[in-house]
Amino acid sequence: TFVNRIVRFRKHILAAATISTLGIAIFAFGAIGNLRSKGFFAEHSESYRVMNWFSDYFVPDDPDYAALLQHPSWNVTSPEYFEDFKKFKKAMSTLPVRSILSYFEYPTTSDSLVSIDGRKAMVLMRSKEDITEEKFLKALEPYDLQVQVDFTGAFLVTTEINTIISEDLGRAEAATLPIVVVFVIITFRGVIAAFPSLAIGAMTIVWTLVAIRLANYG
Repeated sequence: TFVNRIVRFRKHILAAATISTLGIAIFAFGAIGNLRSKGFFAEHSESYRVMNWFSDYFVPDDPDYAALLQHPSWNVTSPEYFEDFKKFKKAMSTLPVRSILSYFEYPTTSDSLVSIDGRKAMVLMRSKEDITEEKFLKALEPYDLQVQVDFTGAFLVTTEINTIISEDLGRAEAATLPIVVVFVIITFRGVIAAFPSLAIGAMTIVWTLVAIRLANYG
């Protein structure tokens, strides 16, 4: 009978299932990288393409990034400060920055971008695509700026939050998973009896990740 054949070839079936699960898992766990680095905006997803389309054809009201330039003694009206800003702007031209708004270009209308003490200046930027903090800092390296530059923006904040959350979830899962396995084995009074439940749980995780990754390419 069919059941007898399954029992007879149970070792072969188990081996085939294990190998296929490992193969699927290799594909599925690629979704974790997308979720950690980009949230739900994987570059192949439809939502990501639509978001870029709106960004290309409609100018957003809010800036994508902000850079804070500051110097302990220079005032924003000093020639040295302006020379460093020109270097900064040249560095940003090597990145996919769409536009820049600063006090140095519009001193009469952008005085709100300067601190009260006159030593700090905010530069607002719109970009064509996401830019990491590492790319910003690398672009500045050849120019040896005397002013200190700090970057912020929605993408940088989201990336930092995703990194912290993924690290916390990793630690939580590493601590709870062994406990769950032990309790399942104790409940079923043996590894063999507990194996189907553990296998179903593992396959649920794998197939969920498969669905997420396929959705990213949809």
